[in-house]
Amino acid sequence: MPILFIAYAQSVTAEQAEQSNDMKVIATFIKNNPTDPKIPVLKRKLIDLLQKNTKSQPVATPAIKKTTASATPKNSAVSKLLRRKETEDERILNHLFNSNPNSTEALVSMINTSECPVIMKITGKRVYTLTVAPGKKEHILVPKGTYKFSGKICNAPYYSSKLLNGDIELTLGHSKK
Repeated sequence: MPILFIAYAQSVTAEQAEQSNDMKVIATFIKNNPTDPKIPVLKRKLIDLLQKNTKSQPVATPAIKKTTASATPKNSAVSKLLRRKETEDERILNHLFNSNPNSTEALVSMINTSECPVIMKITGKRVYTLTVAPGKKEHILVPKGTYKFSGKICNAPYYSSKLLNGDIELTLGHSKK
């Protein structure tokens, strides 16, 4: 005997989506109503809920065991990622505290004043990607040289070419005019 599944979609208003704390309800409204004027606010709320849910996930507490140096997984993916992040943070701090004019690197600081996340592609001899959450600031060290910056800010394109001889700070936002 075949099983019949009947699915129906409940129509949700922008106000209901704005008051909801259910990520599926908000995401569905955004998907089904891309031209609604409240979409930037709902996207921000969805990002906040996602970050809140990620932070509130239960953290496993490891059992403490005595191990030898050879038993420690030095090459695990998490270990490599943490070492890379620590190294990048150290490089940025050293660059900021050592004001050496002969430095071969430039610090790119990007401030996102919009309600949307920004993913900036920085293209030069190498390609870098810098992701900046709404209302946040991120940094990256790149070799000095000429770069093309491209990305989107709340679906508005951003393109720029810059010669980086030193540190630079970009403030990016989206105005509703």
